[in-house]
Amino acid sequence: QRQMCIRDSSWSNPPLVTLLLILLNVLVYYGFQFHDDNQERIAMDYYFSSSLPDLEIQRYQQHLYESSSPLSDENKQQLFWKMQTDGKYLQLLKKDQIIKPGEEHYASWKKQRQEFDKLLNQVFSYRFSLKTSEPTVTTIFSHIFLHADSSHLIGNMLFLFLFGFVLEIILGRGLYISTYLLAGVLSALFDIALNPGSAMWGLGASGAISGLAGMYTVIFGMRKIRFFYTLLFYFDYVKAPALIMLPAWLGYEMYQQYMYPDSGINNLAHIGGLLGGALIAFILKRYTDLINIDYLDEEDKKTYFNEQLSLAMAKVGNLDFSAAKQILKELDE
Repeated sequence: QRQMCIRDSSWSNPPLVTLLLILLNVLVYYGFQFHDDNQERIAMDYYFSSSLPDLEIQRYQQHLYESSSPLSDENKQQLFWKMQTDGKYLQLLKKDQIIKPGEEHYASWKKQRQEFDKLLNQVFSYRFSLKTSEPTVTTIFSHIFLHADSSHLIGNMLFLFLFGFVLEIILGRGLYISTYLLAGVLSALFDIALNPGSAMWGLGASGAISGLAGMYTVIFGMRKIRFFYTLLFYFDYVKAPALIMLPAWLGYEMYQQYMYPDSGINNLAHIGGLLGGALIAFILKRYTDLINIDYLDEEDKKTYFNEQLSLAMAKVGNLDFSAAKQILKELDE
């Protein structure tokens, strides 16, 4: 039954789960995240109109640089964002270990900080994004369906469709959605393990989609597939084993992480997704019969048979009966 589904992959047998995932991501972004910029602006306006900058940013400056020199408004904003992504420091702040009870401005600071946190938690992206300094079961899953902007969403959905179309039909819908979510979770756990002190908003489907890419390379293994490439204005494709793309992708992500650690792109999550997806596919191929791509061998055999049969007929036409007999004998074995 699964072989039939794979062979008949078309819009008469559409990848419904992939299409529903795309629809869900679009609905979350335009239905819940679209007005986040406005809500975030409200929170920021409150923060910088309060006395919080003078109380918190000055302490953070001392924490980082052991300096309390005056800061310009621009420097205050830069230091604020650095502080807001420093998970370890924020935990100390929230535990009253930076501004301590008994200090002159403690009560006023505590009230204002609680109001700011309340406003910030009204930002949907902030509330449901993954922050490795304080991960929760909810955010480990929910961050997979969030995106930073429209271009981030469109790019991810394109790759989700390209990989999902094939893998959903190979795996079946139930196994496909399970492995997609598992890859996203493994991506998050990898990020948490290697970067545990960050309060940066981790969001996007790219970790789970990287998992699909890792699964794709392992499932197709040494089978040759088409890879498109470009040299300036020249476009072409080359056929190469799918598996070679796994180290190529991993190498690229590791290079990006090493060279541009502050780019805002979570390469660690991508690496975790790739490795997680590859591991899932390896286990499924090695220890289960849930992955079946024998239909590819059937197509190759059918093509080879037709080519050899045509060659035998050509030999008959040239009265080379001995060669034709040998070809037909081999086909009959």
